[in-house]
Amino acid sequence: MSPEEAALVIVLAVIAWLIYLLPAVIPSLLISYLGHRRAQFMWWELSVFVLPFIIWLVVALVSRDKGLWGPIVELLILGCTVPAAALIRVIASGAVNRSLMAGSLIFVICALAILLGIMIPKIEFQPFVK
Repeated sequence: MSPEEAALVIVLAVIAWLIYLLPAVIPSLLISYLGHRRAQFMWWELSVFVLPFIIWLVVALVSRDKGLWGPIVELLILGCTVPAAALIRVIASGAVNRSLMAGSLIFVICALAILLGIMIPKIEFQPFVK
């Protein structure tokens, strides 16, 4: 791989990560701010912004028949699961051990990243279909 190709791959990975973070960060920060006393979030829970993306990226690199729109849709779906997990964490904070709940939710999001990468087929974009 030439240095130009390596630079292109890195730039595309950063753009993909930003697409993943787009629906994940702002709602998650709002939920964690409003529920920080109830849920008591831990520092290692921030791995949810990196770990599922890395797992999805590895799966996406293995499956090459995705096209352009498939990965974007997958990343948006995966990004939307992060605030949902934060909301679940706030709602169920008193019922379950917080470390167990946080670890379980991160594991579920990582499993969803694998499933999204494997199961969603190539998505065709046809703007002028009648």
